[in-house]
Amino acid sequence: MLNYGYAPSVEAIGDEKILMCEQNRVAEYDLKTGKTGWTYNVNQPTGVQRLPNGNTLIAAFNNNASRAIEVDSSGDVLWEYKSKDNLSILKA
Repeated sequence: MLNYGYAPSVEAIGDEKILMCEQNRVAEYDLKTGKTGWTYNVNQPTGVQRLPNGNTLIAAFNNNASRAIEVDSSGDVLWEYKSKDNLSILKA
């Protein structure tokens, strides 16, 4: 099912991989094989980037509760910020 109001964020990781926001997860794809690698389940991710330390920074918006989280390669949340006063975090 397509959601025309949803604009996913995509980040290139080198020449062979991308990180992509999907409706309920962030996924890393290998561009040569098309296969999914690392994934992290999160409701309505709006922005993603791989940090120099190898962790992943994700912005997510769900029911007027925006947050930014940093997760490691195991999917453990290392840091989290939750917005207050219904402010939207769309990019991290």
